[in-house]
Amino acid sequence: MRILYILILSVLIISSSFAQENKFTNIETRLSFIGELILSRLDDSTRLEANKQFSETLENVLQDPASFSYPFDQIPNLAVLTPEDSSFRIFNWNFPMPGPSFTFHALIQKKEGNHVNVYKLTDHSNQIFDPEHQQLNKDSWFGALYYQIIQKDFNGIKTYTLLGWDGHDAYSNKKVIEILSFENGTPLFGKRVFPDWGDQQQTRIIFEYSERTALSVRYDEQAILEKERKRKIVPGESMFNYTSIPAGMISFNRLEPMHPELEGDFRYYIARSELVDGLVFENGYWRYYPEVDARNRQMQDTTFQKPDDLNLMPDSIKLQR
Repeated sequence: MRILYILILSVLIISSSFAQENKFTNIETRLSFIGELILSRLDDSTRLEANKQFSETLENVLQDPASFSYPFDQIPNLAVLTPEDSSFRIFNWNFPMPGPSFTFHALIQKKEGNHVNVYKLTDHSNQIFDPEHQQLNKDSWFGALYYQIIQKDFNGIKTYTLLGWDGHDAYSNKKVIEILSFENGTPLFGKRVFPDWGDQQQTRIIFEYSERTALSVRYDEQAILEKERKRKIVPGESMFNYTSIPAGMISFNRLEPMHPELEGDFRYYIARSELVDGLVFENGYWRYYPEVDARNRQMQDTTFQKPDDLNLMPDSIKLQR
């Protein structure tokens, strides 16, 4: 009798599991269809309504604790990021606007014991004054499309670093290095962990660069070159010995204006493929290392071209040359 009871219970559990998975599969199929409408050439009012349905449907399904183990990886316009500790997930997508420009949308699904909390992020990037020095929350989010999440632990404190993209406008793009933390379970964005960058008070790093160039910002295993002065100097040789030390690093191309007079006008900043800088996490901070050894890095094609070759120089500058 007991064996029969166990068999019946096992069948019920398996059936319930299949039913749950089938439920999420059906919702995923619906979300995929709505996502295609968001990215279609339909009029803006139709796409806005589709975006509203997409957001509401996704938020509702994520409220179900059983959904935390479902991947939702078959929705083309949706990025899903999970940190190493699997304590939460970020569901992230963009809405193309005329211009072109974008608004960004995200939901954070955070595991709390046997329950989940879902936080909706509201993109206010266009209204945030001096965003590189602000600490923000879910209602004042600097919107971006995240493509990488980095978890670091120091003294029992977990730091989650997000790398994201923002198609700013027709002339420039942005990439952001964002810090995510949780206070009483609620997501907060921005933290002063960049002591060697800018005025040492920045809460996030934002790179803005020309639409016509490619900027790579990635976290991977790279190397720091440690320089030590030689005890004996041989004429014609370097005065220093260099040691390559492996390190997990956020590496990125250095951005420079095409002409000195374009300093500060980021529409004319381009990435130098031969100059790569990096950030290494040390004692709770992202420390800056210039000109790192990036030979292991899967760089994008950021081959430097002359500004005139790109036809990006403003007429006022061209006339002076």
